[in-house]
Amino acid sequence: MKPGKSTSTIPVDKWQLNDPRQLIKDRKLVLMIANNLLPYSFVESPSFENFLGEESEYNIPSRKHFVNSIIPSVQAAIRHKLQSKIDAASRVSLAIDIWTNRQMKSFIAVTGHAIVNFELISFHLSCKRIEGRHTADNVFTYYTLIIEEFNLRNKVHIVVSDNASNMLAAFNLPGFREVEDEEEEDHEEDCCCLEYLPENHKCFAHTLQLVIKDALKSSSDVRNLIATVASIVSFVRKSSIAADILEGEPRPQMANSTRWNSQLMMIRSILKIDRDKLDSLETTKLTSRNRLMIEDLITILTPFEEVTNEIQGEKVVTVSLVIPAILGLQTALDVSEYHQLFVNELKRSLERRMQHYLENLQYQRATILDPRIKFQCFRSEQISILKEDLINLMNGLNLPNAIGFPGRSSGPIPKKKSCIFYFLNEQNITLSPAAREIDCYISETYCHPDSNPLEFWKSNEEKFPRLSKLAQYYLCTPASSAPVERTFSIGGKIFRPERCNLTDDNFETLMFIKCNQSMQ
Repeated sequence: MKPGKSTSTIPVDKWQLNDPRQLIKDRKLVLMIANNLLPYSFVESPSFENFLGEESEYNIPSRKHFVNSIIPSVQAAIRHKLQSKIDAASRVSLAIDIWTNRQMKSFIAVTGHAIVNFELISFHLSCKRIEGRHTADNVFTYYTLIIEEFNLRNKVHIVVSDNASNMLAAFNLPGFREVEDEEEEDHEEDCCCLEYLPENHKCFAHTLQLVIKDALKSSSDVRNLIATVASIVSFVRKSSIAADILEGEPRPQMANSTRWNSQLMMIRSILKIDRDKLDSLETTKLTSRNRLMIEDLITILTPFEEVTNEIQGEKVVTVSLVIPAILGLQTALDVSEYHQLFVNELKRSLERRMQHYLENLQYQRATILDPRIKFQCFRSEQISILKEDLINLMNGLNLPNAIGFPGRSSGPIPKKKSCIFYFLNEQNITLSPAAREIDCYISETYCHPDSNPLEFWKSNEEKFPRLSKLAQYYLCTPASSAPVERTFSIGGKIFRPERCNLTDDNFETLMFIKCNQSMQ
């Protein structure tokens, strides 16, 4: 001990519970527990108290005060910021899905997506316990509760869900309209029970998975090849002898039933292992022909993997990539030496399952409003029709004084020109401001494929006042339900075995705080 050094500590006065410094620390404690998925009991743990030490002025709250007072106040503050973002958005798209945890409790989750000041924002609305059967009526009831809670009824334009029959049926109930019926005037009268009629869009990633499944059903050779690789991977991952032999080699990956690309990752991983070491194992052997077939299959499926990864991107515009992705996949499918039957079924399934995306106006408009793509994906006879559609939408904005955005009405239908006397007034025709704006936009240089299309619209808002508003309106929809599915991985970590007694309300609160970190 050094001379003059005292070992005693002088207790410090603790902050009052309403002290601003105490409230700041309380908020930080909530965020630490939510973000690190810690149990509420952490606030009363001796290790936390020991970490702070007697010298800390922070007044450690009791678990009861923490749960009943501090957490609700932080949740309310986040909720207030979130609501202000929602109110500032002209349009909100939703992604919805159902998840079941380890204790077989089901939860319905909804995420929102909007563009505010040319920034794409995603936020977590709710992850409520859904009790009873997952019928269409039950799903729709919970969905209605959530949108009413956040005052979203007149802002939701599109709801993205998977292709499950209950989800599709839920959003074909009164109050919704199918995308194919967008232009039918009578349909709106039949669905007048709600002021606003959202569309239900199928998750593009899930539809892509169904395309792969269709092709797998048709090709026993591919199924057998994947099964062979799966048996080798299973043996390697369970055998200690194999682990010793393959020490230093890349670990082979197992496939799962929920993601088709996990099978591609599995067969790709087996080729990375040294061939001689793999052949020395007492398990199924890959012949030279097997390896050539695997390489051929990887070549076929890699474009599908790239599309899947691209359209499930986070905080990036994805809806405008759907049509280019479909056309790109159709072009990428070529002659195969070993799997031609598989390739032919991929082509047929793409044509059958993807046609409604190619024909849907929402996806067409989003594609055009992406300055990286514009009209490149459309035939010449489509371009004039789509330009007229955009002009009608832009005229409906009534800039500069109008507020709001076009709904399903595309404005008055232009009169058909006379095929005899059209030339009499041809020289007197002047382009409308909307038409001039589109022509100017088309003449602009394409943006780089890796650029953010919203940055273009932000920097060119004055130059394209109408189109920039439409861009914010149509580019906010996610192409897949991946955003809401990501919240389930967080839910699984919260509901780990030692926390199986977590109440539904506490779980929902933790999810809300954790998933809305951007609102801090």
